[in-house]
Amino acid sequence: MRTTICRVLLACAWLALGNARAAETTPAAAPPPALEALRKEVNERNAALVQQGFNLTHGLRLQGRGGAPARISLVLPPSDEDHRLHLWLAVQGGEAQLTLRGPAGQAPLLSWAARQGETSLQRRLPPGRYELEFDAGASEGGFALLGVKGPALVLPQLDAARVQERAAAPERGFHWPYFLYLPQQIKSPHLLVVPNNSGFVSTELELLRAAAAGELNRQAALAEGLGVPLLVPMFPRPADPQADDLYLQALSRAALLATHPAWQRVDRQLLAMVDDARQRLAQQGQVLSARLLMSGFSASGSFVNRFAFLHPERVLALASGSPGGWPLAPQAALADGVALNYPVGVADLAALSGEAWRPAALKAVAAFIYMGDQDANDAVVHRDSFSAADERLIFARFGSTPLARWQLSQRLYAEQGLDARFVLYPGAAHSVTPQMQADIAAFFAERLAAAVSAAP
Repeated sequence: MRTTICRVLLACAWLALGNARAAETTPAAAPPPALEALRKEVNERNAALVQQGFNLTHGLRLQGRGGAPARISLVLPPSDEDHRLHLWLAVQGGEAQLTLRGPAGQAPLLSWAARQGETSLQRRLPPGRYELEFDAGASEGGFALLGVKGPALVLPQLDAARVQERAAAPERGFHWPYFLYLPQQIKSPHLLVVPNNSGFVSTELELLRAAAAGELNRQAALAEGLGVPLLVPMFPRPADPQADDLYLQALSRAALLATHPAWQRVDRQLLAMVDDARQRLAQQGQVLSARLLMSGFSASGSFVNRFAFLHPERVLALASGSPGGWPLAPQAALADGVALNYPVGVADLAALSGEAWRPAALKAVAAFIYMGDQDANDAVVHRDSFSAADERLIFARFGSTPLARWQLSQRLYAEQGLDARFVLYPGAAHSVTPQMQADIAAFFAERLAAAVSAAP
């Protein structure tokens, strides 16, 4: 079980959304042509690392003479696998110094200086906090890129003025904390919910908090642009030898069957968090709609896709990226009568959830389902997501790869009259590209405008 989980975290972690976003930030003044070329190169290198299976990538703009060193704080959870760290930098006029320090009391694990180049480190690293420092003060500035293979989190700096943390409140229906981000101006009465995906098995709250904080940091620009509050839960990813698919962060089959109070029905726990946040904001004079915007990628792309089937009346629009290799089919059986049970289809969804499936309500949910045409990440072959019987059925009837299944998925949604827009991005692997981010923002803005025009 442990080996399978580790393979999945390498493939499925959606922390790559942070990727080279720092390198994508537009400076106040246009950079010199040479810096613009470096900016393009860091994006190309980032895409190549994703293609090579690096589950976490992070880009940085390095300030030149007089600028402060750039830093990345990494947290490594316990793991029985080697980590591979790949580092690249390029600066103008001089050299940059890179230093990697491990947990307190250790000598630097790596010290390296270069004008342009790359280096790698592969070894089994103890759990703890690691600090990467890039000092480009002896140069004219440039860019750096970090890639990691293995379980790891980047610790972000949250804006305390904008972010609130709500503690677990079992008496209110949720056993795990959540973050609530408030934009500078709330323009729309809808809450954006982005489920967390730690990328590895853990129930340690500090690790879950770090993963959720990273997700919040990545989605804050979307929330600001739309003018909506943002909620990110801190659900765990427990290991359970009695339930191979207890993948709460993907809303797997076992997630709907879990009986442990802390694991039980995380979809309903999320609704309790949402209603808690709405009540808190109402007390501050901000009344929010019960209908949500939801966005997720990889495991959390599966979560938002499945959540909408369970609670369609609570979702206004969703963006589901690379949802586990197979978005939930909106039908109970194939034409020849073969049943499609959850999470392949909805044949037994009512029995699992205790509520009837409501296809009419689902037709009122707008969905943006997207994937790169080079995305080979397939949760179908992993037992923490789908059963062996599910895999055989999907391979035999729908295709052996996510790309092979894409058009059929699109057709099934269209046949049921669902408002689902399927978008395939040429050349993209298992990551969220800047173009995807822009399209998601435009999709949500369009749906919010439609909701305003439709309001009585």
